[in-house]
Amino acid sequence: MWLIRAGSAGRVPGTPAEWLAFQNAEGTERRRLLEIPDNWETLSDDRLDLLRRIAEPVALRAQRHTLPGGIPIQPSPSDDVDD
Repeated sequence: MWLIRAGSAGRVPGTPAEWLAFQNAEGTERRRLLEIPDNWETLSDDRLDLLRRIAEPVALRAQRHTLPGGIPIQPSPSDDVDD
């Protein structure tokens, strides 16, 4: 679990400025909590686990098939070679 602070340059208006992020060790489950308790850093493990369970699940990103800016990824010439 960690605190995320959105940068002002890439922040979409109306989105939160900060939230708590939760992720399991395998990286297969991600959650976010927008209502951050003032004393979250001092809470017990049991209380943090409760916050994790009530936090909103976040969909994992699918593999990107385009580069930033919408440029399609082109296969390398070696991808077309039949063995």
